[in-house]
Amino acid sequence: QVINATTNHMISSTGTPLLRIQDLKSGEEHVFMNENVPKTKIAVETDIIVSRTGLVGLTFRGRTGVVHNNCFMVKSISTKLNNDYLFHFLSSRRVSKKMEEMASGSVQSDLSHSKFKLLPVAMPELELQVQATRILNKIENAINIKNSQHKVLKNIKNVVLAKMSKA
Repeated sequence: QVINATTNHMISSTGTPLLRIQDLKSGEEHVFMNENVPKTKIAVETDIIVSRTGLVGLTFRGRTGVVHNNCFMVKSISTKLNNDYLFHFLSSRRVSKKMEEMASGSVQSDLSHSKFKLLPVAMPELELQVQATRILNKIENAINIKNSQHKVLKNIKNVVLAKMSKA
């Protein structure tokens, strides 16, 4: 179980970002935790974060911060499973959909730890995993570059439109 992020004495105006689903999706940071957070609850950029409550099955990496209690921090514990491959595997639509199906709850979907551990992981030979992740990482980087360019162009467009409306 991850720290209950609503515990007010842990909230701070600066410090380690609290990685909530909405912040992981937007890439922004709005809430911070003080320095008393146990190091085991802090994800680093190589860690995989999977949402488990509400929007079940979203997969993230490349972020550092305290993992909110509506997410899992996932790491490979096998030398036969490449961490990049695991990220791409968990990010696939098929696996994301499977996680959604495994979740339960009458008010809000929740994927329990025990159900998540039952998720079957396809493990081709390590060499094939590495080859596949080289390609998938290049594709992911290209998508990130395009998204960044899109964001910059959208901001420029908004500035131009704002100036035009004042004229």
